[in-house]
Amino acid sequence: MKFRIIILAGILIAAGSLQARELEFRKLSWDEARKAAAREHKLIFVDGFTEWCYWCKVLDKEVFTNTDVIDFMDAHYVCIKLDMERDFGRTMAMKYRVNSYPTQLVFNNAGKLVYTAMGYSPAAAFLEKMSKPVEPSQQIEYRGISEAMDPGFPQFYKAAFDVNGKREFPDSATVLTFLDAQKDLKSEIAWSVMQRFPDKLSPKYADAVFHDGVSLAGLFGKNEVNNVVEQILFARMNNAAAAKDANAFHQVISDAGTYMLADTEWVMPQLKIKYYEKTEDWKTYADETERDFSKYNFSNANAINEASWKLYEKCNDRAILLRAIKWMTNAVDLDPSYAVVDTYAALHYKVGMYADAEKYANQAIETGKKSNTDVKSTEALLEKIKIAKETSRQ
Repeated sequence: MKFRIIILAGILIAAGSLQARELEFRKLSWDEARKAAAREHKLIFVDGFTEWCYWCKVLDKEVFTNTDVIDFMDAHYVCIKLDMERDFGRTMAMKYRVNSYPTQLVFNNAGKLVYTAMGYSPAAAFLEKMSKPVEPSQQIEYRGISEAMDPGFPQFYKAAFDVNGKREFPDSATVLTFLDAQKDLKSEIAWSVMQRFPDKLSPKYADAVFHDGVSLAGLFGKNEVNNVVEQILFARMNNAAAAKDANAFHQVISDAGTYMLADTEWVMPQLKIKYYEKTEDWKTYADETERDFSKYNFSNANAINEASWKLYEKCNDRAILLRAIKWMTNAVDLDPSYAVVDTYAALHYKVGMYADAEKYANQAIETGKKSNTDVKSTEALLEKIKIAKETSRQ
């Protein structure tokens, strides 16, 4: 019996070890990581995270524990983690303009950046991303990045990379005064400032980004430049919406077609949808949203839910709300989660379909309770539904 218990304990320990397997992030200094990569003929992978980043934690839990990811990364990379708000991680964030998290940085064994990617991706998509720089032909030459970790960044730029909650951001005058003194707007320092503060750029400097986009992409990467162009476009769209200036908005759409280096298929519809949302043109908002959803066969339940909830909150046109219910029917089939079913119930209530509203409110409450979600708002909605249902019978 004792022998069998020992064997069983050994099996349980082994099973626990397999279950706990995760990607090894080495505790190395930057110089040590470079030496290890050179010695092992590998690339360096930097997982840029912050302590408060939700998707960074999801990446740790769901991707860095995936066997295929672990095997691939171990075979091709020396992996290290860096908190982008502290110590050398903060220095690297300033140098390589890391503004969102998680961010993945890939370096060759000489410490030269050859690839960047932003955001969370599930295991299969993450592997697809990380397989690209393994092929030398897929590595990117960032010709505008110098070897110096601090080529002379201004203090106001550095202050914007402090710990979340302690960061300090400059006003437009500070940014513009600095840019006015630069002889070369395509220098590493000038570009870093424009990339970090695109919302502070005057039309002069925003237009410079537009017109020099291809040249800047050759220096700092197409994705990074494209992201700045995108932010400028959305800022101009917001200004046009605030002024309800249709001509200015149409110019934004024209500029998107001219100056975006990629992703126009995504950006164009979103610019339109956001503009019509901000100007509360709900008919056109619904038209553009439906057109966007139809391109993807209404396959994104979260996006459908978000758009439909906006209509529930702000739109009183019954015909438009009925269109949202039609979208949500598909979303509920795709993802009958609490948030989705709750929106479905709310829309039925708002158009006076009380029996269906009651049914879906109860379903949402039941689903929410199973996942330990706070369902008080739906319970309050259910009471309103019952009162309205009873009143309609009188």
